[in-house]
Amino acid sequence: MIAVKQTERSVNQDHCEADREDCESGQAHCEANREEYESGQDHCEADRKDVNQDRIIVKQTSKSVNQDHCEADRQECESGQDHCEADLEECESGQDHCEADLEECESGQDHCEADLEECVSGHD
Repeated sequence: MIAVKQTERSVNQDHCEADREDCESGQAHCEANREEYESGQDHCEADRKDVNQDRIIVKQTSKSVNQDHCEADRQECESGQDHCEADLEECESGQDHCEADLEECESGQDHCEADLEECVSGHD
């Protein structure tokens, strides 16, 4: 999709450049072309906006994935299976390893009960 848009954009830039050259050499109607371009009726400006919109959608998608990951941590915290505050902060910055913490807790390498008490009392 992006490759197609980039190709379209490239073609449209050539189209604009050709218009500009025609205009400068007096072979085209300069004013009409300039007005089309500035009013966004020309393909160049519209394509630029599409490309920016695609970038925003990609960012929103990766943010949404991180939020789902945070939600899982929050649920583990409330059920006492995870380290509340630390995980939540790590999660929000995208640095968290949820599975590793869960395995440590279940295998007894971690202090589940202490975490649960800290979590419930709000000291974690």
